Amino acid sequence: QNTSLDLQLHDTYFVIAQSHILILCLSILGFFAAFYYFFPRIFGRPLNEGIGKIHFYITVIGIIVIYILIQYIGILGVPRRYYRFDNYNPAARLEIANQWIAIATILVFLAQLLIPVVVVYSLLKKKKPQY
Repeated sequence: QNTSLDLQLHDTYFVIAQSHILILCLSILGFFAAFYYFFPRIFGRPLNEGIGKIHFYITVIGIIVIYILIQYIGILGVPRRYYRFDNYNPAARLEIANQWIAIATILVFLAQLLIPVVVVYSLLKKKKPQY
């Protein structure tokens, strides 16, 4: 066990990124996969493949950007459990990374608004799926 590496990564944003991407994001992506697979079988209507691909790519690329940047910030040693970084000077140079994280988070959130769009579009569409 490398104690110096443990101290560097254990109480930083790195742990937050690892736990959230493994627990939260992978379970949500599994839910989306089940939704896109079972919706046509349950309701008898195909989902719009184009809107589904847009939703998928924005979500996955956004999640990758968010959590790679959070891991990067954690590797640089930004501690977790701080509600303000006023007195923590090294965090000031990471302001651009935090701005990209915020932009990617907003884009991922907006991509989730495509789910009701694809559901309404497919329920109003008269075409039946071909199995």
